[in-house]
Amino acid sequence: MARGRIAGGMGVQPRPEKTRPMRRARLAWPRNPVQIRGGPAAVTGDEAGNATVWDHPGGKGRGRLIREPEDEPIGPYGMVYGNDRPWPDAPGVFLCPYGPWEVDMEMQAAVLRGPGDLEVTRRPRPACPPGGLLVAVRACSLCATDAKMFARGHRDLVLPRILGHEVAGVVAEAGAGVTDWRPGEAVQVAPGLPCGGCRWCLRGAPNMCERMRIIGFHEDGGLAQYLAVPAQGLSQGAVNRLPAGLGFAVAALAEPLACCLNALEQVRLEPGETVAVFGAGPQGRLVAQAARLRGASRLILVEVAPARLDRARLAQAADTGADVMVDASWEDPVAAIRRETQGRGADVVLPATGAVEALTWGLAALAQRGRLCLYSGLPPEGEAWPVNLNRLHYREATLVGAYGCTSRQNALALELLGRGRIDGEALISHRLPLARAREGLELVRDRAGMKVVVEMPG
Repeated sequence: MARGRIAGGMGVQPRPEKTRPMRRARLAWPRNPVQIRGGPAAVTGDEAGNATVWDHPGGKGRGRLIREPEDEPIGPYGMVYGNDRPWPDAPGVFLCPYGPWEVDMEMQAAVLRGPGDLEVTRRPRPACPPGGLLVAVRACSLCATDAKMFARGHRDLVLPRILGHEVAGVVAEAGAGVTDWRPGEAVQVAPGLPCGGCRWCLRGAPNMCERMRIIGFHEDGGLAQYLAVPAQGLSQGAVNRLPAGLGFAVAALAEPLACCLNALEQVRLEPGETVAVFGAGPQGRLVAQAARLRGASRLILVEVAPARLDRARLAQAADTGADVMVDASWEDPVAAIRRETQGRGADVVLPATGAVEALTWGLAALAQRGRLCLYSGLPPEGEAWPVNLNRLHYREATLVGAYGCTSRQNALALELLGRGRIDGEALISHRLPLARAREGLELVRDRAGMKVVVEMPG
C-alpha cells in the first residue's frame, strides 16, 4: 500500500487501521478544485475527478483534489506525496496525515452585484440540495434578458446574483433521496422552479406560478462551474437528460426555443397560416424555424435591429427557411407584408425584438382575425406605447402575451434540437470562457453577434 502526505501535514504516516474500506479508481486531473488539508484521512477518486475523503474512524466528505503551487506534485496531476503508482495511468489510493482535516470547496462564478457591476470571482461551491442535484456546468448561453439584467436590472432579479438561465452540464452529485439520477449523466436544466400546488400549476400553466422562483433570477444560475438544482426543480421537471449526440452548447438553447414554442401555443398558430417575424436575431430565427415546423405555409422575416440592417447579415437568416426577408432599414415592412400576402396581411405576427417600432408595424400588418404575440419584453419607453384599439376592434384581431415556458415545452424543445429538427448550431456565433462573461453580455447587449455561449471545460 502506498503511503503519502499533503502539504501542511506532519510527515508520512501509515494508513490508519480502522479507516473505512476505499474503492480504488482512476483519479483524473480535476478542473474544479477542492483543497484538502490535514488528516487523518484517505482519498480515493473516480474517472470524473471526484474525490472521496475518508476520515478515521468513520464518515466521509466529498471533494476534488487540487495541486497547490507550494506542493511538490507527482507529474502535473497531484498534491499527494509518496505514490508509487504511475498516476493517472493506473488506479491508486492516497493517504493523508494524522491531524484535523477539512474540505474547502470553491468555484469560479460570474457574480452581478448591480447594474454593470459584474465580476468573475471565486465563490463557495454550492452544496448538493437534499432531493436535488449538483450540476457541473458545461455550457450557459446568454440572451437579451441576461444583457438587460446586466445593464439595468429586471423585475424578478434579486442581487447579488450569479446570472445564467440557459444551462447544460453533467450531474456531479445526487442529493439524499434521489434515485433516478446518477453522477456523470449529461443534462439540460430549465430555469423555472414552480411550486406545483397553486391554481396555475394545477391548471397546467406552471410558468404563471404564483410562487415562481427562477434560476438565474431568484436563485444562482449557470455562469459558474457548479449549479445547485433544488428538489423543487426535480419534482417539477426542470432537469432533462440530453439526447444522444447533442452537445452541451446546443442543448443550452432548449430554454429559449421553449419560449418560442410557448409563444406559438399562445398565438394558436394553425397549419397553412402566414407568419411575420420581426427580428432576425437568435430568437427571431428560432421562432421562425419553430413556426415552420408547426405548419406555417408562408414565412416573412423582417429585420429591425440597427446592428443587423445590412443585407449581408440579414441573409444569414436563410437557415429559417423564410420565404421573404424584408430589410426595414429601407423598405416599409407593413407595405412589404401586405404585398407578399396579396393585401390580406399576416395571420400571425411575432415581434422577436425589443424595438418598439415592431409593435406598431406588426399591428398594422395583421390580417383580419390576426394574432400578435408579445413574447419579447419591451424597454421602459415601450410600456406605454400607443395602440390603435379600433384596428383590433374592426379586424377582430388579438393581442396576446407569452412569458417564459413550461417544463413540458422545455422537454419538447430539447427533443427537437436532439433530432435536428431545429438548427441550433448555426445560431452560435461566439463561444467564450467564463473569464470573458462580461464580454459575452456586452456582445448580446450591443447585438454584435448571434447566440453567445459561455463554456466550462469538463
